[in-house]
Amino acid sequence: EAKSNITRPGTAIETPPPSRDHQAKMDKKEERKSMQAKPRKRRTTDEDDISSASCLYQADFDQGTKIITEPGSYKLCEDITFYPLVNPPETSSEGAANAFEPIFPGPFDENAFGLGFFAALCIATSDVTLYLNSYTIQQSKEHALLQRFFAVIELADS
Repeated sequence: EAKSNITRPGTAIETPPPSRDHQAKMDKKEERKSMQAKPRKRRTTDEDDISSASCLYQADFDQGTKIITEPGSYKLCEDITFYPLVNPPETSSEGAANAFEPIFPGPFDENAFGLGFFAALCIATSDVTLYLNSYTIQQSKEHALLQRFFAVIELADS
C-alpha cells in the first residue's frame, strides 16, 4: 500500500526534529529578538527637580540668543517665539534687516554671532538639564525670513 503526502484538513503532519545547526541558529535569533524587545530603563523625572529648575521666559530671549553658561536645571515657563529686537528700526524706511543683528561690543561674541542670531537657546556648558515643561520654542516668521540658518537649541560645550 503506497503512502500519500496529501493529508486531510485537520490532520497533523509529522516533521522531523530540526538539526543541531538549525536549532542553534534559531536559538541565536530568539536571543537577539529578546534583547531588542527589552525596554530601556527610562530616567524618571522627580517633580522636585522640575520645581527647583530655573525658569526661562520670553523676556530671556528678547535681546537675542539665551546663553546658558552655568550647570543646572532649567525649564520653560511659557511658550517662546524667538523674535529678538535688539536694534528696532526707527522708521519703516530703515527696514527690518538690522533689527535682528547683535550689537558689538556687547554680551555676544562677534566671532560666534557675526552672522546674526542663529539659535534661540545656546547651552554652553555641561551638566545642563532642560525641561520643556509642555511648552515650545519656535523661530518667528519674521526672523526666519532674514536668518535662514537656525537651530532652536545649540549645544556648544567646549
